[in-house]
Amino acid sequence: DYAKLNPYCKVRNEDGSWAADNTYFSLGYYNGRGVEEVMPLDGFNILKELELNSTTTVNISNTLRAQADIRILEVLKFVGLLSWSYSDNSTDKIVDASTYTAFRDRLGYDDKSQTKLYGSITQNRGKRSSYVARGHFAWNQSFGRHTLNVIAGAELRGSDSNTVYSKRYNYNPITGTSSMPSISGPTDEWVKEVERLSGEYFTRSRYASFYASADYFLGKTIVLNASVRTDGSSSSTRPGALERPGTLARRNGCRGRGCSHTPRCVPPTDSPET
Repeated sequence: DYAKLNPYCKVRNEDGSWAADNTYFSLGYYNGRGVEEVMPLDGFNILKELELNSTTTVNISNTLRAQADIRILEVLKFVGLLSWSYSDNSTDKIVDASTYTAFRDRLGYDDKSQTKLYGSITQNRGKRSSYVARGHFAWNQSFGRHTLNVIAGAELRGSDSNTVYSKRYNYNPITGTSSMPSISGPTDEWVKEVERLSGEYFTRSRYASFYASADYFLGKTIVLNASVRTDGSSSSTRPGALERPGTLARRNGCRGRGCSHTPRCVPPTDSPET
């Protein structure tokens, strides 16, 4: 077994713990390029990353569609279409505290420490719905050598979407609890990082079209055509901030650790689990 002869290829140590890959991030350094990268105390192992970290995605979508073709008179009919679609997408990304991925994803000055480690869960929830309603009347009549076709109708379309995202540190996948790490580095910078951890996003669009056309035929020699169409649309996009520690901090004039607003503004040095 080559892995027994070459320590760089070991997956686990003799005691069953994950073995560090001594080449993955070090080849450049040992070949005279750059500086050696700061690593977790137990190193990096790609198989450990794959086994302990996980991403779960669930996508659900539905579409309802109805059509109608109704003959009102011998020369007049109505054609309609109604469609509605809905989708619900969710993604949960869990990062274990002992992995290199978690080591590279920490708040404030924690990335300068090899011992202050914590995992996280990143969650995204997105919902989208849309509809289309279209209908027109069609008139077709002949008078001897004369034939007249007339169509008049409208189309309405719209869509709405809502996305919520959040990231929680010190996540425990067994209990579902999490807690914020204690502040490290300048409080203002720490608060800005925390504010980016969660939020909400809305979009809405509406479209309306009205149209009409007429075709006149005189025997097989003359064809006249006229058409008109008008369109209108509106759309809006707005981010909606979730109530986050940093938002409360600025609102209350908090200056960081030791503030009288704690724990309403920012977590104290040792944040309790929530």
